[in-house]
Amino acid sequence: MTNEGQAIIIFIDNSETSINGDFYPNRLDAQKIAAERLIQFFTRVNPKSQIGIGTLAEDSFGIVASLTMNDMKLETAITNINRGGVAHLVHAIRCGFLALHHCDPEVPTKRMIVFVGSEHDINDSKVSTQLAQAANRENVSVDIVAFGDEVNSKDILEDFTNQINVKSYFVSAKSNSAILSDL
Repeated sequence: MTNEGQAIIIFIDNSETSINGDFYPNRLDAQKIAAERLIQFFTRVNPKSQIGIGTLAEDSFGIVASLTMNDMKLETAITNINRGGVAHLVHAIRCGFLALHHCDPEVPTKRMIVFVGSEHDINDSKVSTQLAQAANRENVSVDIVAFGDEVNSKDILEDFTNQINVKSYFVSAKSNSAILSDL
């Protein structure tokens, strides 16, 4: 892990399945805890890291906290995330590219961390290849944490992360396999 500042967007899957209790205490709260721990880690590594928060579900889709170094703003945004609707993963990743495109030009490392715990719309290799090409143009790494049994096309998500030139990670967790933040 580099000690330079990073621009990071963390997407939380707040779709209808986020109420499931197969991760403690439920999927949505497990993601919130994991996001808070990631924020603590990245700001401890470098206080100049800029972090933003986004959501996947159609009822409250988009960036809920733009890139900031203000931990309180991020905590408030995470606390106010509610569930609702279906996940729009393709649009979220494109939205993340746009948000990261406008980060401080002195921050050389751009990263997206996406929690996916429901059915999503990246279900063919053509779409994943287009998104990977966009990630390569923008020089953004995209880490995907797929958790739960409802996540479809895990092989396509893993292939997507493998197509990205900047080191990206794919983590898959079955229901009740661990505390999400420990992954």
